[in-house]
Amino acid sequence: MRIIFTGGGTAGHILPNIAIIKELRKNLCNEEGNGAISGAISGAFDSVKQKYEIPRAIRTACEVLYIGLRDGPEKQICAKAGIDFDGIYAGKFRRYFSINNFFDLFKIPIGLIQSLFILHRFKPQVVFSKGGYVAVPVVIAAKILKIPVVIHEGDFIPGLANKICAKFADKVCVAFPETRGFDPNKIILTGMPVRDVNEGKTHRQKQNRPTGAERVEEGEARIQKQNIVMKSEQKDEDSFKNNAKPVVLIMGGSLGAESINRAVWKILPKLLLHANIIHITGKGKSGIKFISAKLDNYKQIEYADDELFDFYAQSSLVVSRAGASAIAEIAAQNKPSILIPLGKKASRGEQTANAEYMRSIGASEVIYQNENFENELEKKIINLLNNKKKLRDMSSAAKKFGELC
Repeated sequence: MRIIFTGGGTAGHILPNIAIIKELRKNLCNEEGNGAISGAISGAFDSVKQKYEIPRAIRTACEVLYIGLRDGPEKQICAKAGIDFDGIYAGKFRRYFSINNFFDLFKIPIGLIQSLFILHRFKPQVVFSKGGYVAVPVVIAAKILKIPVVIHEGDFIPGLANKICAKFADKVCVAFPETRGFDPNKIILTGMPVRDVNEGKTHRQKQNRPTGAERVEEGEARIQKQNIVMKSEQKDEDSFKNNAKPVVLIMGGSLGAESINRAVWKILPKLLLHANIIHITGKGKSGIKFISAKLDNYKQIEYADDELFDFYAQSSLVVSRAGASAIAEIAAQNKPSILIPLGKKASRGEQTANAEYMRSIGASEVIYQNENFENELEKKIINLLNNKKKLRDMSSAAKKFGELC
């Protein structure tokens, strides 16, 4: 079976696609898979296969092509995962005034023409879209060529790109039971596809590389080599000298978050009295140089890939943005969380809806960025670390949501 995947711009649109591709390869090629992803998403594929009477001989093979932005992060991620990639131009509609909105109008027809050529050449049996503006021309091209389309919406509130794509889709997979805005006859509740927690471990074993806490040291040393100013004198096997303290993992999404970083650096001296901190700042956003003291229980890393699951395993609490992929992975690890959603000025409000849903089921606490943001963040982290029962209850609630992922 030939499948084209599309979606891009941020890791939230890309990594779920990669997870599905790897799981589909295992199952369609009769390899051993964990079934967690394919069991949810394959139902949508199966209904499309039956509707369009795709021969069984075609279904049992698996050829995949990823279509994404020419200069987007998906190109590098696909290369690392060994997935064939074609890049196209795509126009983005911004919710604020920008001259780029004018220029991007010309990219839309170019991307559609490119997509038509790629789909005609590859001849897929189905197109799967994870959203993002790059997906729109691909999905429209598929409809023109009468190729069935399955899309996935991971946010509580559908994005504009998926609202457009849904009109051309045969099936719409959703992560939240309460998601609205789509044709109910097309909707399938699948949960959110997440990466396999064992995948990173397997990769490190094959490479004879350390796991768990030692990965913090490895990441730290790697960043030092990149001339990022940070402390990397720790020689112990454990990631922190004081292992009696709980670990808090703080991250701002795949691209990082300057405002969260600045708040963490400001309140760090007080936080470190109560916890060991793993801080993922985002590429190019390292800032340990603003801190003069040697900090044995603070680890700063710009980006985490496979090792992110090691960090989850160490952590008692996760502080994060509220993107769909982020909250799904946190929940899949049964971790209590403090979510800091992007405001409506920087987004359509989907992160606010995601965060409020997780708070409503008891899995997360939510903090909004206001004048007292730094103080609220400090108090919330310390109070939760001192309330073990609350953390256990939040973990149980996260586990229930994570069972969908």
